Amino acid sequence: MIYGKRKGVISEVQSQLDLQKQENQRLRSALAYSKTPEFIEKQARDKLFMTKKDEQKVLIPQDSRSSPSLESQDSEPNWKKWWSLFFLETMCCGA
Repeated sequence: MIYGKRKGVISEVQSQLDLQKQENQRLRSALAYSKTPEFIEKQARDKLFMTKKDEQKVLIPQDSRSSPSLESQDSEPNWKKWWSLFFLETMCCGA
């Protein structure tokens, strides 16, 4: 009886150890990649907006007026819009 419990605990701990080894390997790979010139260049371009000597910077401004906000949209519920589209137009047009 005790042997069965120990065997269960040992297999559970072994599976946790395997998971930790996999996580450790993933982290080692990520660390190795973060030391490569490709990663450093990508981070410099994306996060620091750096460019090479022969490149030009292009920043596109985000205009808050160009994207409609939820508050500026019609407050009528969607079901009322559909109701009026199908039933009220049908009644007025004689169809």
